[in-house]
Formats: sequence, structure tokens, C-alpha cells
Amino acid sequence: MKITIGKCVYNYTGRVLTKPNGESTKLTRVTADLLELFIENPNRYFSLSDIEEAVWKNRSVERATITRWISTLRKELGESPEELYIENKRSQGYRLICKVEAYETQKTNRSQLPVLLFGLSILLAVVIYLFAQKLIFVDKEVSDTPQTLTSLIGQEVDGVYDNNLILFSHRSTGEKYWNIYAKELDGDRSFSLTQTPHDERNISFSPDGSKIAFQRRSNGLCQIIIADLNRRLMKLLNEQVVYDCLYDDESVSISWKNQSSLYLAMRKVRLGIYSISLFDIESSSLVPVIEETTRGVGDYYVKYSSIRNELIYLRNIGYSSTEIWSYNSATNENKKIHDVPFVLMAVAFTDSDQSIVFNTKSGTLVKKPLSIDEKHKVIHTVNYPVHWVFGIGVKDIGYTHGFIRVNDIVKFKIGEATKRIASSAFNDSMPVISQHAGSIAFKSSRTGSNQIWLADQNNSVKKLTSIKETSRVSDLAITPNGETIAYTSDTTITVVDKTGTVLYESPKDVVYLHPTFSSDSETLYYSINYENNWIIEKRSLANLIAPQTVTEGFFNQPCFNNNNCLYFFKKDNDTLYKLQENKIINTGVQVPGLTRNNHFEVIEDDIYFTNTDDGYTYLYKINFSTKELTKIMPFPYRHFSVDHETMEIYSIMPRSSNTFIEKITIK
Repeated sequence: MKITIGKCVYNYTGRVLTKPNGESTKLTRVTADLLELFIENPNRYFSLSDIEEAVWKNRSVERATITRWISTLRKELGESPEELYIENKRSQGYRLICKVEAYETQKTNRSQLPVLLFGLSILLAVVIYLFAQKLIFVDKEVSDTPQTLTSLIGQEVDGVYDNNLILFSHRSTGEKYWNIYAKELDGDRSFSLTQTPHDERNISFSPDGSKIAFQRRSNGLCQIIIADLNRRLMKLLNEQVVYDCLYDDESVSISWKNQSSLYLAMRKVRLGIYSISLFDIESSSLVPVIEETTRGVGDYYVKYSSIRNELIYLRNIGYSSTEIWSYNSATNENKKIHDVPFVLMAVAFTDSDQSIVFNTKSGTLVKKPLSIDEKHKVIHTVNYPVHWVFGIGVKDIGYTHGFIRVNDIVKFKIGEATKRIASSAFNDSMPVISQHAGSIAFKSSRTGSNQIWLADQNNSVKKLTSIKETSRVSDLAITPNGETIAYTSDTTITVVDKTGTVLYESPKDVVYLHPTFSSDSETLYYSINYENNWIIEKRSLANLIAPQTVTEGFFNQPCFNNNNCLYFFKKDNDTLYKLQENKIINTGVQVPGLTRNNHFEVIEDDIYFTNTDDGYTYLYKINFSTKELTKIMPFPYRHFSVDHETMEIYSIMPRSSNTFIEKITIK
């Protein structure tokens, strides 16, 4: 039986939900039970206790788990602010509020049938022709709608799969340590396999699935553990420490080669790079396999295929990109497979180990065959972070959905509580406040790559830019009236208005940095490198084509409410200077450790700045008259902006974010 639910169609037979775009999803048991409970009880409110009794029967589940499944159902239905399906009313519960009716297939008008048949015959002929010309349908791979696999509240990472069982590391919200959990692919319940005051991560199944290896670390402890896995009892038995790694901050990647040996990627010295060794369990011997020096952390991830007798490993380059390599143990041959412009977490084998799946950007998964020199193909694109991929059977891919840590934009006064003003499941950073308009420009990865966003006083947020995913955004400024924004991507300054329209873009053959605006919102200041000399220039926003030289300098900040005044630092010089009425004044203030333009603010007779001490960031203040240095408070982020009129500080606050594991099927 089929019924229409809002704009979706639900088929009781098979429990399949079809969205308006034609995508069909076979719902999990819990999601389908929830939906059918709402469908069969129109207009009735269900409390969480009612839902627990109806869906979970005699089993007890946490309230947070129930709300998580309701959120999953909302997602499956494609709920949006414009198209609501489920209402949540305080003290009453949840109910279905969309229109529900019997599904009727459209009847074809008989008088139109000949015309339709003729049109279909023409379309079929075109399709056959294009197929013959290999223009369409050439190994086109489109993934199914994702299926949520885990429902614990908190974070899941490090997924692995074997014979209908998924293992993953989980950390509950507010908890400090990661522990290992197990879940049957078709089941609803997750089982805790470990509960220790340590992080247990980086799980790997033995080839026959009877054992697992994982890392246990924290508080000076770093061990590689092997244990028997009892699938019937969902317990680990006979835990054995087989190797003591050197440092508790070291993340060891593990992959079994056979039942008696492991490939390990780890460091030999604290500040050294990662390299790959083969560890024999019985003799406890560690034999180096791949030792390559790089500008990054080295070879930090391993994944072995016994089918291919081949090891796939990841090599970090410059802490900002990744090379994917393969190693054949029989021929001792290494070859590079692909480059990715960011740090990858993992790769997954698929197609009976004939291909690998990995990220090419935050929300995009691609597949690349290993046997032939063939380009990668996009198989899955979503508007949220995707990382830590792993194979499930022949065609399914599991991955962790969401960031482990995210940054929210906050504002506060010194000594007072912080207030969150921009929050998402992504990373929001580099906030700058328009002094008079009250709007905030900031950088965010909400759409999968870093872009510039604008939040007005009504908390309405919109994206202003289309910056290339490989570009690095390092500086951001907004005029006091909130009408104009400037930012640097790599070494180019772009100026846009508050609608995102580009007003000016600097030439790409010269290095431009540190854009700022005058307090009257009429002048753009910036630093530019001419023949290895840094100078500060300015341009009128009314005529951005014509630059004017201001002074030799690097960092700069126009004085508040004084359009003929500029504070600045010279390159590689800690001294703060002031340019006023064409005279350069040495303030005598020394500010060490500045690396970006938004690491300092001059407010009346004080300069506020951020710096690090023993690995922690602090906000400092120096008084111009007394030259007294004051450490004010610990600070979450070096970049900050100050509203001079209210003395509210805008920065970011990191927090843990919920993550969970999803599954897609590659057609």
C-alpha cells in the first residue's frame, strides 16, 4: 500500500520512502516504525514515553536517542522551514502535521497516447544514439540516499566493518575519553566493548574477523592492544598488550597483514615524522617498511588489501595536502596514486578491493580504480563535512558525518559571560564587527569550503563569496557602516559589497595583505610587497583603481574616529608606530609575536593583542603611557575584533560537535 505524506510517497511494502525528486530510500526499522506510528494516529501528540513504548516495546532507551531518531525521520522526509512534517509542542509531544492521503497514480488521457508513444520513441532513439557514442551512461555512479547507522549522542569515528558488524570509537557528549562500540549493520542497538579512562581508537579487524587490534592512550600511556572478539556476547576477551608506543599523543594507524602481523604507521621520536613498519606479533619485532621524509608529518595512515597484496598509505605534505600511495610487498614497489589538497583521514577499499574511495574536499567522496590509470569519479556530494571512510561489503561505503570540533562566534566583555552569536555544525572563524551597523563578517565552512559570510543584527546569515576550495583566506575587514567587506585569498585582496558583488580584485602577480578600512568607511588600507619591501597603500572606495602610498609598513589599523591617523608595524619589527598628519610617531610600545593583522586592536590609550605562552593563547594589554604589560585572560583564538563603543570582544569558542556514521551504496 502506498500513501502520500506531504510531498513524499511512502510504500508500506518494503517500507520505502520516495521524495519529490524521485529519490527512494528503504527506511531503517526504527525510522519506519516512527513514521507509521505518526501516520496511523493523525493529529495525535506523542510524548517521548509514548514513542519509547510504541517503537522500542520493552526496551529502555535514552530520551536523547529518541529525539535523535525523530531528527533522522525529519531528514528522511526532507523537512525544511518551508515544508514542515513533524510538530513538537512543549508539554504535549510530537505529531505529524502534513497532509496524508491515499496515493493515486496518474491516468493517461487516451487521446494523448499516440502523441506520447511517438515522443517516447524519439526519446528512446536519442538515448540509444548517445549511448552508442559513449556520451552518457558510461559507468555513471550515483549513490543512494545516505542511511544513518549510529544513533548514540556524542561522536563516532574510526569505523571498520566485517561480516555484518561495525566497530567504531565513540565519545559521549561531555565525556573525556573515546571507547570502542559494536553494532550489527541491521540492528538498532550499540554495545560498549571497552570502558576505560583512556582513549581507545584506530580499530582494525584481523583477516578472519576473530580479533581486533586498537590503540589505547592518554595520561602517559600508549599501547597497541589485541583482543578476541566474541560476537555472540558482544565482548572483548583475552586483551593483550603487544606493543608499547612511545608517546601518548601519538596516533597509531593499524592494519592487519595476516593473522600474525600488523602494518603500523607511527613516530619513532616525539618531533619526528610518521613512518610505516611491519610488526610481528609473536616475536614483537618491528621491521621498517617505508621511511620517507616529507615537509609534513610523514606516512600516517595504512590500509592493507590481502586480495591485492597491496598496502595503501597516506603521506602528509606540508600539513595542508595529502598524497595517496600504494606499496606492493611482493615487488617492493611504491607508486603515487593521487593528490588531495587537504589532510585526509582515511581511504576505503571497494569493488572487491579494485578501487578506493576517499575525499577530494570536505563533502565530496570519489572513487578511483587501482588497476588502471583512470581518473577518479564523484560518487557522493553533500553539504556537510565527511571524513573517515571505510568499506562495507562490496558496494557500500561508511563514513563519519560532521566535524569532531567546531568553532562558534561569540562576544563578551572582559570578566563577563560569553554569548554565542553565530553557531553551526561547521567552523565559523575570523569575526569582524562593523562599528556602526552592528553586522558581522566572518569566515565559515558551512557550504563545505571556506567562504565569507555576513550576519546582520537580526541574525540573518548569508554567503557573500565563491572562493576556490584550495585558496587560503587569511585576512578579513568590514567598513564601520557595514556596506563593504575586504578579504585576502592567498595573496589577493578582494573587495565586495554586502550583497557579494565584487567591487575590486587586486592583481595576482603582487602580494597584497592586511586590508582594513578607515572609520568613515571611505578608504581601504592594505600592505603590499614591492621588490621585497613592504609598504602600506590606500585606495578610495569611490575610486578603487588609483592607489596612493602611505608609508613603509606591514600590519596596520586606522585610528578609531580619526580619518587622518593610522597605527602600524613594520615588517619584522615589534615597535608600534603612529602616522598622524603625515608625521610618523614612535609610540615606544613593543608588541611581540604578531602574525596577523587581526591579532591586535588599539583602543584609546591601550593596545590589546593576543599571543601564546606555553602552548596557550592569552589576551594582553599594554598602556601607552606606562608601557605596563597586563595578561588579562586566557583566550580561545588569536583572531579577535572589538566594538569600541560597547567594549564587546568578538572571537570564537571551540566546542565538541555531534557526529554519526552514515552509509551510502554505490550503484
